[in-house]
Amino acid sequence: MARLPLDSFLLSPVQKICRYPVQLTELLQHTPPAHDDHPHLRTAAESMKRVVRFINERKRKMESVEMLILWQNSINDWQVSGCYD
Repeated sequence: MARLPLDSFLLSPVQKICRYPVQLTELLQHTPPAHDDHPHLRTAAESMKRVVRFINERKRKMESVEMLILWQNSINDWQVSGCYD
């Protein structure tokens, strides 16, 4: 059996957040509509879905910024020879 470090078994906080909508939706499916908690669970599931969408949008934006910085750094010292001689 391969030895893995402890942190490979632990979920990062963002991974936990992304699992909450799934867990809440599943709990909602098993909660009778007449139950007092049903509307609260629905609201919580919808709220967590919005949070996950927001996180995903921010992550995509950060990845785009990182790509732009890499591109900028790659051409920072670039010079065109022969054009201004």
